[in-house]
Amino acid sequence: MHNTRYDGHFAIPTFEEMIDFVAAEAAACGRDLGLIPEIKHSTHFHALGFDPEALFLRTIAANDYTRTAPLEVQSFETSNLQRIGHEIRAINPQARVMLLMGERTNVPPDLAAKGQKTTFGDLMTLRA
Repeated sequence: MHNTRYDGHFAIPTFEEMIDFVAAEAAACGRDLGLIPEIKHSTHFHALGFDPEALFLRTIAANDYTRTAPLEVQSFETSNLQRIGHEIRAINPQARVMLLMGERTNVPPDLAAKGQKTTFGDLMTLRA
């Protein structure tokens, strides 16, 4: 239970609080600072009736800083990045999406949930 010994000892900032912190630091430094958020467990949260991508896009769109700052959105799932790719760039033209890679033999969670067998290794293989 090593992961739980600090439970309740520290506050966890919200994404909005992190955006505000980075924006304040950028203003203090006099330059843009980027954000690299990760959308976690989309398939799981969709199964529970939530829409993490919609919430993420609303948060980005509602904040002046995230509409212009360097932004790279990460996920271990493919479909959520495909879903938000065009939408995020409509909000912030310099935004990018990045697929995080798991073990070569593992199937991304969203693909596994659909019964697909494409592995991270398959996604890393160049195709002619």
